[in-house]
Amino acid sequence: MERCALLYDSLIKASESLGYTWGVGSKGGFVRVGGEELLITIQERIKRFDIPPPPPKPFQPGQRWEPDFTAMRAARFGWEPTGVFSLIVDARSEVLIQKTWTDSKTGKLESKIGQILTGFVRIAASVIAQRLSDEASRRRWAEEERVRKEGIDQQRRLDKLRQNLMKNLESWECAERLRAFIRATVEASREDEATQMALAMWVSWARQQVELLDPLKVDISKVIELSVDLPNSEYGCWSSSKQADDWWP
Repeated sequence: MERCALLYDSLIKASESLGYTWGVGSKGGFVRVGGEELLITIQERIKRFDIPPPPPKPFQPGQRWEPDFTAMRAARFGWEPTGVFSLIVDARSEVLIQKTWTDSKTGKLESKIGQILTGFVRIAASVIAQRLSDEASRRRWAEEERVRKEGIDQQRRLDKLRQNLMKNLESWECAERLRAFIRATVEASREDEATQMALAMWVSWARQQVELLDPLKVDISKVIELSVDLPNSEYGCWSSSKQADDWWP
């Protein structure tokens, strides 16, 4: 702890002489370089060692055996400090930017203060470059997503128009068949007065029903309308490829 405090003290004093400022945030201590806050942590490497299991309790002749829960709950390994410190800068930057300095054969961290301060500048510049790259990627993704959704909507609009076209065609064909059937019924009817009176009433009713069925008679503006309302739906991984069972001829 004493060495860590001294290391922080040397680092803060040296960086403040260059105009950098330090502070403490919700995630820990940070240094502000060129307007960028770089989270700084100092960690010590620790080494794991095995703890030998405790010797079994002596077992007396005639004694009933019972499980030794104390031995089962005993720690199997422990940790010991190594004195090897690492200074780590936590920041989203470009790759291949050094953000960790560690005690090594070339020197302790105290002798690398100059390298670390130079590294702060490089990391801050890299953070800015990475942010600009991220923003460009987000804009590119947003544009690609807009184009993708626009393509989906265009295909959905085309599908809807084709469905309306086929529906109107089927209604019109049905109306034409009914008209032909009405004419055939008139031609096949007897000439007596009672039949003709009943026929006239039926023909009048049947023709009214045909008028309601024929889209060209009901509202031709709806037949030639090219604007459609698309229901809201999730886009997901939609594919515009024509399916094998597509209803369109």
